[in-house]
Amino acid sequence: MEAFALKTPETIKEELDTASDAVADTQYDYRRLEEHKKIAQEQLTLSYKLKNNCSMAESKSYAIADENYKVLADGVIEAERKYSKAKSNYANLLSQLDYMRSWISCQKHLKL
Repeated sequence: MEAFALKTPETIKEELDTASDAVADTQYDYRRLEEHKKIAQEQLTLSYKLKNNCSMAESKSYAIADENYKVLADGVIEAERKYSKAKSNYANLLSQLDYMRSWISCQKHLKL
């Protein structure tokens, strides 16, 4: 606890900036992959439609079952996990900062 209290405001701001940058970067990656997943599904659907000369509904089923789509879906899930962890880390850092403010305040009042 005291180690955190000894940090300068500049150091704390730097840590918060680093954590918020991580949130922004992982959110960007997640949203980008989410959009690419939609595009890939449509491209695969159209390619199966042309290749198999079947209905759009059937083509969509083929597209979703395609191994390339599965890999992309797994990537989206992993990006979402990283984004969630980065958000949690940032929230934890803010909570720790609030806790330390309270702790320091209590220490000051106890010494009176």
